[in-house]
Amino acid sequence: MRTMILADRPAEVDLLTTIVENDIECVITCGDLHKYYLRDLASVTIPKFGVYGNHCSRGYLDELGITDLHGRKGRLPNGMSVVGLEGCVRYKNEPDVLYTQEEYAAILAAYPWKVDVVVTHAPPEGVNDSSDAAHVGITALREYVDVVGPRYLLHGHTYPNPVLEQVGRTSVIYTHGMQIVTL
Repeated sequence: MRTMILADRPAEVDLLTTIVENDIECVITCGDLHKYYLRDLASVTIPKFGVYGNHCSRGYLDELGITDLHGRKGRLPNGMSVVGLEGCVRYKNEPDVLYTQEEYAAILAAYPWKVDVVVTHAPPEGVNDSSDAAHVGITALREYVDVVGPRYLLHGHTYPNPVLEQVGRTSVIYTHGMQIVTL
């Protein structure tokens, strides 16, 4: 399934043209993108899924017809199951989309133990994360990936170099901007 993944910075392409020219069947956003940049997606009839990043204002996913995956299980057009996890680990005391490690553990405790795709803004601990407080990985998400072994984990948020692309059975797809992948 040809999938457009968007995260963290606007791609330097026209989204609608790119969708048509590349036979995109699904759009997934991993957060930190402004509603203005994504507004053209409202007119697209292919399935769209996403999570909010730590710099997002809530509400625009529904307005644009994008299924908010945070805390929910969904199904991609190719039949794969998908769950989402928004935001990042709390690093400041502001009302952004931030959670403590303990809050993430509680959220993930309720997640299904069989899933094909995890869509998240912040990565798991030790996977494309950083030691600075704003870009530390989610501990419970790493445990989830290690135990459940989803086929794919999609994320943005960080600036890894080099990029880790495999964790056990899980293919990690990091996006900063836009990329097209086959899921």
